[in-house]
Amino acid sequence: MQRITSIDEKMSESVAANLDEKYNINKKIFVGNISYRIQSKKLSTFFSKFGPVEYCYIVTDHLKGWSRGMAFVTFSDAESMKKALAASESELVLDSRRMRVQPAELSPKATYWDEHKNLEENESDHTEEDDASTLSAGVDILLDEILIHVFSMLSWKERLGIERVCWRWKHLVQRTWINIKHLSFKRVFKAFLGLTDRTLDCILMRCGAYLDTLDLSASPRMVTTFAMDIIGKHCSCLKNLDLTAVNVTDVSLRNLASKCTHLCSLILTRCLLVTDKGVGHILQFCKMLSHLDLAEIPLLTGKCFKHKSKEHRCLKAIVLTKCHKLNDYGLGQLLSECTELEELYISNCPHLSPAIMHKLFKNLNNLRVFVASGINLGEHGDEYIGCMQQLEHVDLSFSRHVLDTTIISLVQNARNIRVLDISGCSSLTDAGVISLAHLRKLQRLSVSYLPNSQVSSESIDRIVQNGQLHALVAQATKCVTDEVIISLATLCPCVEYVDVSGCFQITARIFEAFRMDSSVQRQAKIELKLGGTAIDWESYQVDWVSGFSHLDVSMHNLAINALRPDMDIILPSYDDDDGWEEGEDFAPHLPVEAYQPDNVDIDDDWDEDYYGDGFLENDDPLEQEQWNMS
Repeated sequence: MQRITSIDEKMSESVAANLDEKYNINKKIFVGNISYRIQSKKLSTFFSKFGPVEYCYIVTDHLKGWSRGMAFVTFSDAESMKKALAASESELVLDSRRMRVQPAELSPKATYWDEHKNLEENESDHTEEDDASTLSAGVDILLDEILIHVFSMLSWKERLGIERVCWRWKHLVQRTWINIKHLSFKRVFKAFLGLTDRTLDCILMRCGAYLDTLDLSASPRMVTTFAMDIIGKHCSCLKNLDLTAVNVTDVSLRNLASKCTHLCSLILTRCLLVTDKGVGHILQFCKMLSHLDLAEIPLLTGKCFKHKSKEHRCLKAIVLTKCHKLNDYGLGQLLSECTELEELYISNCPHLSPAIMHKLFKNLNNLRVFVASGINLGEHGDEYIGCMQQLEHVDLSFSRHVLDTTIISLVQNARNIRVLDISGCSSLTDAGVISLAHLRKLQRLSVSYLPNSQVSSESIDRIVQNGQLHALVAQATKCVTDEVIISLATLCPCVEYVDVSGCFQITARIFEAFRMDSSVQRQAKIELKLGGTAIDWESYQVDWVSGFSHLDVSMHNLAINALRPDMDIILPSYDDDDGWEEGEDFAPHLPVEAYQPDNVDIDDDWDEDYYGDGFLENDDPLEQEQWNMS
């Protein structure tokens, strides 16, 4: 076992000689009174007139990185060091400052390894403090390969801190940056801190050349447009880039795209300053782009796809969700050239007409994912939607003109559908919903906010009987009852997610169906969303459910009351004979009895006994003091 000893007290002359040779003390000089503007390269060139310089180190402040006006210069031989020490004052003038030179010495405050002392000879002087210091310094004797393996398991933030420990660790940590392929900033910064351009430059200059994926979506607030120049400078081989909500402009996108030409996936969600011109630069330089996310860009019209899409046959997925200015001409340019698209997201684009939908159905025969929530399919949409036979994921929630014939045509031609969302399609009846039972591969179904009078629970039960559902979402609808959930738990062994928020008819009976035999082992839990149902989680009748380890029950109501088809039950109308008539000044309001307590006289404008001295509970306490003093 080795031991750390002090230079002044316990180091022998032989050990001191070995340390002098190890740290090149016989060839190193100390230089003082250096100009703060001098860099190590210039200082090394200056002292090379006395002999070849092997290494030059300028001492800097460990926090701010500023020069402290002193340095250590190591020559290749001892003769060169002697020439420097014998130099006159005029020969040591640099940048109008006369420098001081002295022989370098080992610091008496530092500790060094005693490689020749045998601990057994001094075992009587051994203490617990020596053990602690020996153990802490024992890391230095580990092989470089072991330290590199340890450092590679640290986060990028911890690696930057490790670089400040010593020169050896700094060089070893720099060798670990090559292993970082994916860089994200999730859960890194706290409070109001965030990623800045300077921090990003500091990180990317170390690992940017090796990155495949860079994600800035977790901390975009303090990043400026200059970040695109930083990324383009250090990450020329980047393939996936997420710039969600980052302050990006058309000019910065051009600078980025001209240098990162190997991008395969680019996300520009909520980049509010980007226009068609900036997207055009991306399409011009990035020939390998296969996934492009332009969601929630308010200035995008689609003109950028003109004459640009011909070069992007590899473009497979494009997201245009909530692009409120996207029009038929822009989307038409995309559909004419990118006929090999496999994923298209055009939800909540109000300026798209049924005519462009018909062109879409005819041209995109290879489409697998089609998300068109809130889109007008047109009266003849059922005639064209059957052309897309490769569909696997379809979202038609709250879309207009989704009829029973539309669903039937979809079922007859697209047999591979695994995910289907028909929430809020008010024109559907049992005839269209029951046809979904022919989709043998259907795994996730969403039937929220369907009209109560047109769709019955028997239709949903027929779909459940296939036994293939993994998830069922049925918020605020009466077409899902206890019997449907019981059938789902009994017939679908792979079910993992059930959301019946806002369904008043759901009771605690469903828990009996989720009782699992102790011999059965499930790989995943069943997540139940039961907020807004008739189940009282605090009731003693469901206490035994908490013992089910395979159930994850949440009582949060995820349903949106404004979308309920039975709004007349929650907010009844007051169109009676005594109500508001045309020509009156005010619209009708709730009857006074609906919101006034029983002990308040509605004929009196102000009741002192009920309302107290005129001060309300939720008022500012300082206002109460002013009220009392007035």
